[in-house]
Amino acid sequence: MEQYDIVVLGLGITGYATISYCEKFGKSVAVTDNREKPPLRERLEKSLPNIKASLGSYDYEMLSRAKRVVVSPGVSPGSEVIAWLKENNKETISDIDLFLENYSGKIIAITGSNGKSTTVKMLYDLINLTGKSTAMIGNIGKPALSLLEANNSKIFDWVVL
Repeated sequence: MEQYDIVVLGLGITGYATISYCEKFGKSVAVTDNREKPPLRERLEKSLPNIKASLGSYDYEMLSRAKRVVVSPGVSPGSEVIAWLKENNKETISDIDLFLENYSGKIIAITGSNGKSTTVKMLYDLINLTGKSTAMIGNIGKPALSLLEANNSKIFDWVVL
């Protein structure tokens, strides 16, 4: 039975970016989503037709063959599938974890419940005014891993996350 380096849980914007990144950089990757028609299903089928996708319910067999599971932000931490992953000692990470493992440049990370987008945009604009190269990723801007994929892991002067 095939082992996967990464199984992505959820096929939204973050899940698609994770799949695309993993495929480009030679990781064996698959995706499972409990929705029959997740938002980026057609895009995946057209752009990455060789990626194994199990849709309509979470594929626990697929998850059991994962070295790591990237959990998309839309999956509730209290869900049954997350409990199963914990019970079965599966390593769960986020796309941000994967990004941080593979990016060695300077990062300004903004967290909190209010004002993140405004703060990220202001920092991005201020850094750009200094003439430094910068990228804006996360909730505002591009999904984190799409930055690495699109720019072939180029190191920016600053990344605002």
